[in-house]
Amino acid sequence: MTTMESLIGLVNRIQRACTVLGDYGGGTGDNAFNSLWEALPTVAVVGGQSSGKSSVLESIVGRDFLPRGSGIVTRRPLVLQLHKTEEGTEEYAEFLHLPKKKFIDFALVRKEIQDETDRITGKSKQISPVPIHLSIFSPNVVNLTLIDLPGLTKVAVEGQPETIVEDIESMVRTYVDKPNCIILAISPANQDIATSDAIKLAKEVDPTGERTFGVLTKLDLMDKGTNALEVLEGRSYRLQHPWVGIVNRSQADINRNADMMLARRKEREYFDTSPDYGHLASKMGSEYLAKLLSKHLESVIRSRIPSILSLINKSIEELERELDRLGRPVAVDAGAQLYTILEMCRAFDKIFKEHLDGGRPGGDRIYGVFDNQLPAALKKLPFDRHLSLQSVKRIVSEADGYQPHLIAPEQGYRRLIEGALSYFRGPAEASVDAVHFVLKELVRKSIAETQELKRFPSLQVELALAANTSLEKFREESKKSVIRLVEMESAYLTAEFFRKLPQEMERPVTSNSKNQAASPSPATQDLYGDGHFRRIASNVSAYVSMVSDTLRNTIPKACVYCQVRQAKLALLNYFYSQISKREGKPLGLLLDEDPALMGRRLECAQRLELYKKARDEIDAVAWVREQNGRSPKKASSSSLLSSPLFTLNFLQDLSNCCVIHSRISVDFQIVSVGSKVVRLIMETSVDAPIKDKHEESHRWKKSTIVFVLGGPGSGKSTQCANIVQHFSYTHLSAGDLLRAERRSGSEFGAMIQGMIAEGRIVPSEITVKLLCKAMEESGNDRFIIDGFPRNEENRIVFENVAKIEPAFVLFFDCPEEELEKRIMNRNQGREDDNLETIKKRFKVFVESTLPIVSYYESKGKLRKINAAKPSEEVFEEVKYLFASET
Repeated sequence: MTTMESLIGLVNRIQRACTVLGDYGGGTGDNAFNSLWEALPTVAVVGGQSSGKSSVLESIVGRDFLPRGSGIVTRRPLVLQLHKTEEGTEEYAEFLHLPKKKFIDFALVRKEIQDETDRITGKSKQISPVPIHLSIFSPNVVNLTLIDLPGLTKVAVEGQPETIVEDIESMVRTYVDKPNCIILAISPANQDIATSDAIKLAKEVDPTGERTFGVLTKLDLMDKGTNALEVLEGRSYRLQHPWVGIVNRSQADINRNADMMLARRKEREYFDTSPDYGHLASKMGSEYLAKLLSKHLESVIRSRIPSILSLINKSIEELERELDRLGRPVAVDAGAQLYTILEMCRAFDKIFKEHLDGGRPGGDRIYGVFDNQLPAALKKLPFDRHLSLQSVKRIVSEADGYQPHLIAPEQGYRRLIEGALSYFRGPAEASVDAVHFVLKELVRKSIAETQELKRFPSLQVELALAANTSLEKFREESKKSVIRLVEMESAYLTAEFFRKLPQEMERPVTSNSKNQAASPSPATQDLYGDGHFRRIASNVSAYVSMVSDTLRNTIPKACVYCQVRQAKLALLNYFYSQISKREGKPLGLLLDEDPALMGRRLECAQRLELYKKARDEIDAVAWVREQNGRSPKKASSSSLLSSPLFTLNFLQDLSNCCVIHSRISVDFQIVSVGSKVVRLIMETSVDAPIKDKHEESHRWKKSTIVFVLGGPGSGKSTQCANIVQHFSYTHLSAGDLLRAERRSGSEFGAMIQGMIAEGRIVPSEITVKLLCKAMEESGNDRFIIDGFPRNEENRIVFENVAKIEPAFVLFFDCPEEELEKRIMNRNQGREDDNLETIKKRFKVFVESTLPIVSYYESKGKLRKINAAKPSEEVFEEVKYLFASET
């Protein structure tokens, strides 16, 4: 593949992928993303109706394939991608919307263009900016991409909307306005160039003419005695690029379907024999125009690669941030779903506690209840009315009954105090309700602030209901506690308080003689007077104030203990109890994401994949160009044989994988291109014998391979040892192989050690190579591979490199709590046997390995074993499984 072919082919593939994702020219794609399409250099064909646009395109292709007729025939942009094939190969066409169908008959291509246009626009004269992608493979074309746009018009005809003129011009402008667009302006030679719609528009968007190629059609239809030399030689209207003249097929040739190759020959003969244009013959004609555009397009693409890479890298960063915000897709496995829910609950609980503890605003409102609302409510209690003179008299009298009190009205005191204390129930209950309201609001706020929960509206509702149910329970307990505090104050009065009150001074009675009756003292006279009852009211008020101060301190304590403390400790206990009863589909219903959010994530993921593949392709093409531009270094055959050989693995098609093999000297151990380290597959002298002896057929490809997967601590190693002993399998561990290669001191091992020392992940290709080498050297044909694949990339690389799939996958299923307990109790002295590291390892397992389990389950290859049981019972199940499977 030449550089030009690779660059233009690269743009073709990226454009097709962009269109599938809704990113296309015309300015109607999703504006939420940077448009990769608009960053790619393109050639837009612009001209008025009947200017000969279709004939120019058909001449370049050498085939009659475009719809014809009166009025607007081109009603959707046609992205025409030409691919040059080897001489003698059959010509054919493919549409992007019909990827598996080849069109040999180009009359059917014309019909498909018409049908696909009508599918979007209907049978009317409407236009649409959604492009049609057509690829033509032929030995008679050059590598080139052209965009055929609707012809510019001046008036609306029957069946067209009144705005059709502005609509077409607006659509064309959205393409030609872009600085990366090359304008192919088609003008008929039998009309004054000053009236050309194409040149007028091109001059407006490209005043310097740097992006414009002028094409004059219908040169053979000019009046006798006239020619177009003034234009073709640039004297009438100068452009930065030379004008090109074209001789189209006549209408008679079109009507009888004259051969296009014959038309090309007639065109060459016309210019060669023309007295007017003979001196320009080498730079005239459709064949010259195609080569000129192809060469120019390749040079523009080459110059734009840095800016395209910059846009791609920026878009990748933005998309990755957006995907992080949106969250990863929901797992289908019930265990993984439960883990996901619990992780989100932990995130919510953390935010809720931060609100209470002051890390976030809101918790201070609870203190406001105790410091402001409760004292204010206590001050508003109607003690003045309850202890009014009239009320005190009435209550004391009622308490005395038929026999008035002798010294102090104790029963009256008690009734007055009990009546006053009953008023404290209201503020006590109101404080509980106020705290409850704040806690409910903090639950709502915390759910809204938990980013992970935003994806799952059903889970938000369930979580809020469960949390509010718990808060209601806490409120009831808190109310019981504060009412109990009030009732305790009523149940037992503090007698010491009354003993300390100043006693009334009794004055002795006086008499004139022993026989004379004693006259009542002033104190006795005041015993039932207003002053006496006022003193009673004052004493009761003092006692109630003391109780009020006590309750002002104890009610907050009860609220915090029964509500706030419990909310911090057990807010989600009810939710956990409910969720533990669910499994399978009911559990998955909680994770029903908003369809709009799911669509957004899918779109982001697809675009991210497109951009990464585009970056890889551009890096690959740029690297090949760079290597082709260098003079090769001389190297002895012995040095080449002893040095590592690398195979650069580039994605050459967004849907099909094509590998470019390049053998490089040892100096190029890691090739860094742009912002990406190119993936390398290492082939060393260690595994060279494998390649030499078994280039076409490897022994392991006929072997039985079993992947053994399970969480950390699930007992994989123990069971693998048992399988080896009882069934004569060879046990391979990817981790052990990497460690052994590192210790071997080989060049391969030194390279692995260097990668690990620099903090880089060892590529999956290296691990797979080591596994293949170990299988080849083992002499066995039955293998169990432990702890591999760990992720989706491992699986894909293994299947692509080893060219084999496992007979089945043995999965040791064990709850996280059991795994934690086993690892903490195994006491093997490993540094990573601590709770924090264990949780991280389990999280990685859930995120990376469980999707592999789900994948093989969908293919019917998963064999699940309950690993929570004792190892002897587990192996009994394993033995039965292997006996039946093998």
